Amino acid sequence: MALAAHIDSLKSLCGNGEVRAAFIRGVIVTLIIYALIFAVLFLRSDSILKNTQDKLATKTVLIESAAPIKVVNEESFSDEGEPQAQALLPVELGFGEKTALGVLPIITPEGKSYFSEFKKDTLIAEDAKTVSVIITNLASLGDKEKRDIAELNENIAYSISPYLKDSASLHSYLSAEDRELWLSLPIERASDGGTITDPGPKALLSRLSYANNKDNLNWIMAQGHSYTGLAAFSNSAFTKNQPVMRLILKDVFARGLGLVDLNPDGLDYFEQNAAFNNAPYLRGSVNLSKPEWRDNIKGGLERAEKLALMQGKALIVVPYYPNVIKELKQWLPRLSNSDIRVVPPSSVAAMGISSDILFKSPE
Repeated sequence: MALAAHIDSLKSLCGNGEVRAAFIRGVIVTLIIYALIFAVLFLRSDSILKNTQDKLATKTVLIESAAPIKVVNEESFSDEGEPQAQALLPVELGFGEKTALGVLPIITPEGKSYFSEFKKDTLIAEDAKTVSVIITNLASLGDKEKRDIAELNENIAYSISPYLKDSASLHSYLSAEDRELWLSLPIERASDGGTITDPGPKALLSRLSYANNKDNLNWIMAQGHSYTGLAAFSNSAFTKNQPVMRLILKDVFARGLGLVDLNPDGLDYFEQNAAFNNAPYLRGSVNLSKPEWRDNIKGGLERAEKLALMQGKALIVVPYYPNVIKELKQWLPRLSNSDIRVVPPSSVAAMGISSDILFKSPE
């Protein structure tokens, strides 16, 4: 009844039929206009949102480094629930310096350095046959990764990328598990066809000046702690700019770091500069990530075993891929039945260098 009365009142207000028709047409036009507006808004919602966001007052800040942190996990608590003491970091031990980038390694007047303090000490007889293993591409710490680390030989080393979001946790965990740790040094590569590959931000690049490369090097070194040295993959990219690389390598050794070249076909001047600076150095013998071994992991491991028997030592570079780790686990027990020992890379890299001349160049 109320609705009928409302309709009658509208009819009386509208007057005759022509007025009512005009009113209805007006309502229809209004509805069409609103429908068009809603359709435009729906179709252009993404661009409107983007334009609105672009006009907002914002500031983007690139976080390039973070000081090493102490990781407190369930295993770091006593029975009473109180946090246990954590391992001291380099800056607290006196051989790390705080900078705007983070903590950088240094050599103390007493000769303490990252290499001397974080390498795994293993005595190697002069006539011993040894194999060293360094695992690359480890990027997280899930249950599987922790299980693999626990099951693999304790003398196996790990190279960690400086680009990882939480590399400090990896450094802390591996150090707590008494595993040797190396920090990956991104360096540009040149393919056989001459194509240059840039491995990422803050990498060492042949086209950059020494000052720019040094800034990048310092940023890289500040991305971790408790590492023994740097692990790089050298090749011909720096052939025409060896003076810059020579100065960079000098900076690496002046900060008390060892150097591992992951490329079995790497450049001789890496080894020459290490020898000049009395610095620990080791070149890979077999890199299982190279094309010739990708489909023949077992063959690559057997090749390293033969090299160890012939030359007395071999370094195997192992990417952390499930199939490769599986083959490595099956192969390692065989060495226990031979005269070949698994030793940390640092032990072989430092052979022949007296502690009183370590990192001291003739200059």
